[in-house]
Amino acid sequence: QCVREQSATYGRVENIDLAVDHYGLNKFASRDGNYRQILGKLVEIITPIVSHQPAGLFAVPASTVGTYTERDSLSAEVDEKLRVRHQNASVPHALAIYGLGGAGKTQLALKYAESHRTEYNPILWIDARDEESVRSSYERCASELELPVDRGATQSAKLADAPAVQAVLRWLRARKDTDDRWLVIFDNVDDLSWGIKGILPRGSQGSIITTSQDSLSWKLVDGGCEKVHVDVMEPTQARHLLLRHLNIDLDPVPEKVLEDCDKIVKQLGYLALAIDLAGAYIGNEADQRQVLGQYLADYEKHRDDLLQSEQFRGLSASDKTVWTVWNTTLERIERTGKDRRPGMLLAFLARFRSGAVEDEVFRLASLALAAADQEVRDEEAELPPWISILLASDKNGWDDFYYRQTCDILVRYSLIQRKQGLWGGVSMHGLVQWRASKFEQEMAWDCWHVVIVAAACRRVSSDKAKPEFRRYMVTHIPNVGRGRLSEMGFGEEGMMSVWKAAREVYFEEGWWSEAEKLEVQVMKTSKTKLGDDHPDTLTSMANLAFTWKRQGRHAEAIALMRQCVQSRYRKLGVNHPDFISSSATLAKWEGEQTSATLLAEGSLDEHDEQLAK
Repeated sequence: QCVREQSATYGRVENIDLAVDHYGLNKFASRDGNYRQILGKLVEIITPIVSHQPAGLFAVPASTVGTYTERDSLSAEVDEKLRVRHQNASVPHALAIYGLGGAGKTQLALKYAESHRTEYNPILWIDARDEESVRSSYERCASELELPVDRGATQSAKLADAPAVQAVLRWLRARKDTDDRWLVIFDNVDDLSWGIKGILPRGSQGSIITTSQDSLSWKLVDGGCEKVHVDVMEPTQARHLLLRHLNIDLDPVPEKVLEDCDKIVKQLGYLALAIDLAGAYIGNEADQRQVLGQYLADYEKHRDDLLQSEQFRGLSASDKTVWTVWNTTLERIERTGKDRRPGMLLAFLARFRSGAVEDEVFRLASLALAAADQEVRDEEAELPPWISILLASDKNGWDDFYYRQTCDILVRYSLIQRKQGLWGGVSMHGLVQWRASKFEQEMAWDCWHVVIVAAACRRVSSDKAKPEFRRYMVTHIPNVGRGRLSEMGFGEEGMMSVWKAAREVYFEEGWWSEAEKLEVQVMKTSKTKLGDDHPDTLTSMANLAFTWKRQGRHAEAIALMRQCVQSRYRKLGVNHPDFISSSATLAKWEGEQTSATLLAEGSLDEHDEQLAK
């Protein structure tokens, strides 16, 4: 039976004549002219369809700042890690971006979302700093997705049961393979303790990004999650970020401007947040080239004011300042680790120069702590229990279990970093050190620091210690001048104990000038407190004489040692070991001095002949 052509064909059909048989209509042996003709027509038909495809939902309330500086290696790593598929995970693609607060994690996540917005539908953003922020974010997302939510329902005390949360989670979980892929970004997931794991979405079409100061945040996603660590910027990246704040149209940029920029970003430890805030401050001035040098001068004198200033907080990439960016983390680790006091340990470590200290310092201090504690502390500077716990020792030496456990908490949040090598230890970013030094300022931090360092100095100078560590130990000795120790509450006996311990390390390491200053202090204090001929006073005189001898001040050394010998003779007698030792030393020095004098006069050979007769 025949039918009309109209009922046997589709409308809007275009006929393409091909010089092939029936078999060649559906298979092409090569990409010849027939193949290209069909391909061209298909592209022509599909292109307008694709171009009119509605844009996906981009429910991200923030955007990268105008001064955003690309960090190519990090962006590439994020791209690569989000392509990794975890077959048995709650979502197939998950990434935890973690690192020190202020390093630029949020901006990195925003940049990925903006660069890949056509690959996902929807892209949702959850502010995860606390439960209330998460609840509000889910309500916003439910509204953006036009999901029915019972607004009149009683607000559940449990966030996971909130109507908006349940509605969004159900919708995401229901997406099938034929639906678009979705992406949810959880920003500021710094507190894992309140149960955020229970409100993370699941689904076969899903991808999740979390940003967090907590290096364990990757464990939130069941079944597998990739990790990207965000550290400080590279020097060239940091310079570029600062330059983007300056309204300088000159090309190339003047060398002096580049030099000042490099100095500023180095002072700020290449931390993105600190550089962005400094840039906002500098960019507000009319002549940025002049203000760069002024900022350096101001930073030297008024660092606290600049770093705590909130004047340009709203104009930077973050609503935090260098002063506030670690507040929540410090409060939380003190609250959750109250038995070990990690915040207190961080503040104590900040007292060491450069915020870096070897574990050996604490091993030495723990072994000498009981004796040093009794010798140098005053009632006002009594060591707190948490230090005693961290530095506990037993018959086998330092029991470092609690110290290691407490450090692990700080490492977890990138507040300190582990140092490897012969003398392993910890270090911290310069701005973390600054912020930690402001923590619980009413505490006797400097006094405790001196007590611990003095204990370590005493132990490193003993026979049982490892003497090769002295070259490291000497760099940790703080200012122990009389005025400084008096401010800390040390009495005279405590001061002398500290001076003696530090002097020993200075002397053994050849820091003669530093050793001399402390020996003079010990000798003067001993004379005033104990008397001119007290054995301790005479010992301090002998120590000072030895230092002068090492400094090449031979005549002064011999004169002082002679005075010491005479006093020991009167006080102790000829048979006392101290008199015998100092007499032998004096004779040796005088002999050396005589030989040196004769040699200088050219008559040493004649002198030797006289001695031989």
